[in-house]
Amino acid sequence: FSAALSAICAVLAAMLALGWQEWVVTSLLAGKFADSANGLVTVGLFALIYLVLRVLLDQLVPGNVRFPVLADKIGAGVMGVIAGIFATGILVIALQMMPFGRSVIGYERFPSEEKKVMMKFPGQTQLVERTYSELKTDVWTNPSGAVAMMLPVDDWVLAFFKSCNAGALSADTSFREIHPDYLKELFGQRLGTENGVKHVALKDTLAVRGVFAYQKLPNPLDVEMFGVRGNQYSSLVKPEPNKPITAEQVVMAAAKKDSGVADKDPATEKPMWWLVVRVDVDARNDLTNAESDKILRFGPASVRIVFNGVDYFCQGTLANNLRFIKAQPDDFLLVEGKNVDFVFAVPDAFVVDAKKKEARMPAGSFIEMKRLARADLTNQLITLTQPPILPGIQVLYKKDLPIAVGLPAPATAPTTAPTTKAVPATKPAP
Repeated sequence: FSAALSAICAVLAAMLALGWQEWVVTSLLAGKFADSANGLVTVGLFALIYLVLRVLLDQLVPGNVRFPVLADKIGAGVMGVIAGIFATGILVIALQMMPFGRSVIGYERFPSEEKKVMMKFPGQTQLVERTYSELKTDVWTNPSGAVAMMLPVDDWVLAFFKSCNAGALSADTSFREIHPDYLKELFGQRLGTENGVKHVALKDTLAVRGVFAYQKLPNPLDVEMFGVRGNQYSSLVKPEPNKPITAEQVVMAAAKKDSGVADKDPATEKPMWWLVVRVDVDARNDLTNAESDKILRFGPASVRIVFNGVDYFCQGTLANNLRFIKAQPDDFLLVEGKNVDFVFAVPDAFVVDAKKKEARMPAGSFIEMKRLARADLTNQLITLTQPPILPGIQVLYKKDLPIAVGLPAPATAPTTAPTTKAVPATKPAP
């Protein structure tokens, strides 16, 4: 019976700790110690709630209920396993909230692969071979691409919490509406950040300036086209005798291969739309070198929008001339200016007003960057054309990336309009 009380306390403590940790970090701590606050608060709340509940129950139930010896031993073992699962699950989830690398205690939720590349460093005349790890893109975009632990206690605890949060422990906005895939989000926040860079930005870092949607982004470039991924693009060009392959040749060859159309929606087999969210950013709230270079550092996997209850992660940014610069989930991106155009691929599920001939974002939509920086997109007007050029967009790219090569004239409007009317969520995101 004592073991049963421990299991009950562990389950309740785990549910309350997961439900309260984000509110405590944003409201009570106001972003202090933000990089490690979520993990520490989760563990601290779990321990405190468990201790309080256990002391109260021991006072209310001072003695054990008598059971047959065999039933008592089996029951105690089962209850001990349940308590251990929830305690270990909370600890593993909290560790994934901490500012570690992609691997936590040897566990990597999305596998990476090692690649060798020949690179030329400034001041050197010869090429140097380097081996680096890059996330496998196909597993990141695949809904079933995650690799669970041998005993997936983190998945078990989160699944139980989501079911309780939608039922007995429900709130105005459910956890699932804000975090459709929480462990993937936490993994993404640990990607694309340099050593010593903060993984969390404050909530006032973002302000939405506009949302734009269209079906084709012509002649996209890869942010690492001539760096770590140069070999795969150079192979697209047929070399001429005694002539080196130029950057312009590679750009045009890659542009011909890439149609600029987003992938198909797995649910409907229809091409998805490119959604560009233009935001104002305040690097002072990034908590990284705030008093020195005012540069916002992030990886594409740390930027997401929630659209009809599904996470869609950033696939790149627009340059000053509106060229789409693709990025892998674990690439390093830096912003020196005030504005950023984040690019996402989303299904054709906008809220369409046929009379006004306009589209809007569905209820419950929002954009999030580096965990705490969040801006609401509910009912946001969507402009069905490319955004206007702004000189303040200052995403830093490598000097040898020929952004202006082969750039066509800006498009005016998509060939077709969104058709699907989304079912708005009943509760808006915070």
